[in-house]
Amino acid sequence: ERRVEALPWVRTAGVTVALPGQVTVRVSEWQPNAVLQVGEATYYVNDRGVVLDPAPEARGLTVIDRPDLGRVRSGDQAIAPELLTMVRQMQADFPAAFAVSLTAFELDQRDVLTAHTDRGWAIIFGEMTTPEQRASLEPKLAALRALQTRLDFGSAPISYINLMNPGAPAVQMLARAR
Repeated sequence: ERRVEALPWVRTAGVTVALPGQVTVRVSEWQPNAVLQVGEATYYVNDRGVVLDPAPEARGLTVIDRPDLGRVRSGDQAIAPELLTMVRQMQADFPAAFAVSLTAFELDQRDVLTAHTDRGWAIIFGEMTTPEQRASLEPKLAALRALQTRLDFGSAPISYINLMNPGAPAVQMLARAR
């Protein structure tokens, strides 16, 4: 049972023995919850942030780019489960809340979270390593809502919005062509 449960795609396993010489194995599998991108390689990730296997396609799943992660193998913990839940929820809620979609996320070597929008600009949320840092997401989203009252996120020529300090968000606008 432990050996079967150690397989990356196996969520739970149960083994029962019945006489005379019958063995029953029950297995439930993980479902891909997101796609991890490391360089040119992509991997399915379960809802605990554990790598399952290489992913030939994203299949509409949340994409999280970890360019500095290095070598990845099935069974590796690649993303904190709490952070994975947060980014999936943000991706689902963003269109209704901000009239833009989040197309992908990036986590750099310091776990700085950046979200990329369908309008071509990015939102930098800052480090998301600790529970306290992840808890800072709500005030950062509140700062983004406040910015939305002054900027049309759908058409403004934004390069990026930096929310690392929610008390003083920074907006970089694209340079205008002359």
